[in-house]
Amino acid sequence: MNFQPRAYQTKATAEMREALREHSSIILYAPTASGKTKMACDVTALAVQRGSRVLFVGDSTEIISQTGETMDACGVHYGIIQAGRKDKMDPDAQVHIATIQTLRNRELPKKDLVWVDECHLARAASWHKVIH
Repeated sequence: MNFQPRAYQTKATAEMREALREHSSIILYAPTASGKTKMACDVTALAVQRGSRVLFVGDSTEIISQTGETMDACGVHYGIIQAGRKDKMDPDAQVHIATIQTLRNRELPKKDLVWVDECHLARAASWHKVIH
């Protein structure tokens, strides 16, 4: 399955890329079902082409599975860091997807770009080690 981006997604992706050139962190704010994960996937694919290592962090196994499905649809190779998910474990992948609950108890993968799903939760102390 290939996604054809909508005009607002293309615009938002371009704006994210531009903002990341000037700022160390940005927030993509968009309505439910607007394709935020797809837009993050597009930026991730470009980052991987440039040799960057990417970490996508969520707060639930459902978010991790949905993100993996989107990465699959976009053709982005990734590994999942999660207990019981040996099917998608790949320590050498440039992209890793994991829950905060798993990451805060493990050695973190190298990362140049971090995506945080539900970023309002990231102010909690448990997230600090992972995203900084």
